[in-house]
Amino acid sequence: MPKRFCVTGTCIPEKNYMVDISGRIDRIIRDYIEKGQYFTINRARQYGKTTTLYLLERRLREEYIVLSLSFEAADEYFESMGSLAEGLVMDISECLKCRWYYHRGMESSTVRAFSDAFIGDKNQFFVQDMWKKNHTYD
Repeated sequence: MPKRFCVTGTCIPEKNYMVDISGRIDRIIRDYIEKGQYFTINRARQYGKTTTLYLLERRLREEYIVLSLSFEAADEYFESMGSLAEGLVMDISECLKCRWYYHRGMESSTVRAFSDAFIGDKNQFFVQDMWKKNHTYD
């Protein structure tokens, strides 16, 4: 299949014409991720934020378990601290279950064990209860 221009979403280097941003990905990993730093990616529409995150995730999967979470359409998470904790545990659990099947960098038993720690109603409410015990505002 020949390459095409993509102007409506994530650009995939093997499928789309695009500027080589491997240097930017290397810099983000070196200057932020390897140093344990937080960072943000913020630009106007059509500047490649989603493509940058996609390529960053692809590169990081070589060494890390990468969990992609989105808060789009998750307004109910922010109704209370308890609903935020419960929603995050459910989303992380789903990501871990998916990674258990597809992850290549670690032994799948490690990913499975970590995933099992987050699966089930008891663990969801345990996290919510722990949050409430340590934070009186809810």
